[in-house]
Amino acid sequence: MTKRQSKRNAAVASAKRQSNLGISDDPILLASGYWVRIRPVSAHLIDGAQAQIETPKPPIVMIEDKGREEENPSDPDYLHALERVDIERSLAATDAMILFGVELIDEEGNPAGVPEDSEWLDKLRFLEKKGLFDLSEFDFEDELDKEFAFKKLVVISTVDLPLVAMANGVRGEDIDNALGTFRSD
Repeated sequence: MTKRQSKRNAAVASAKRQSNLGISDDPILLASGYWVRIRPVSAHLIDGAQAQIETPKPPIVMIEDKGREEENPSDPDYLHALERVDIERSLAATDAMILFGVELIDEEGNPAGVPEDSEWLDKLRFLEKKGLFDLSEFDFEDELDKEFAFKKLVVISTVDLPLVAMANGVRGEDIDNALGTFRSD
């Protein structure tokens, strides 16, 4: 078992303990090194975020033998678009869970907010300058947008994501499937 798997298993075990006992108000130190409090998010909010991603319609093709047009749900581009929709819906749900379900705190459990130093943002902008990342979805002049970017891009690591998801009733295998779309082990 790799060190990464061991950390992930510890995070999942912690989340399972919390879900069995009810979500704790205790501070949690994430693998990223930040303290947070994780809370469940409204199912309606998560569903609403996912519903914003429209399901594409299958392409229409002319069937010469039948003399009419029909939907082609086997079209490879359509199947790829459906896979992309699933990923986008997972990301929308994750964004809602991160924004509403992760509270930045200090070790004692007091609200912490986004660090005043901008080292994290400078590093992200450097990656963008190198063409390795796109920050255009964030407005860093807006404090809520800045907090969301910090949580999403810095605080919640791949190891920590199961904690957030499990607090919201997402099953372990669903987490594994979602994580599999973002890494190649």
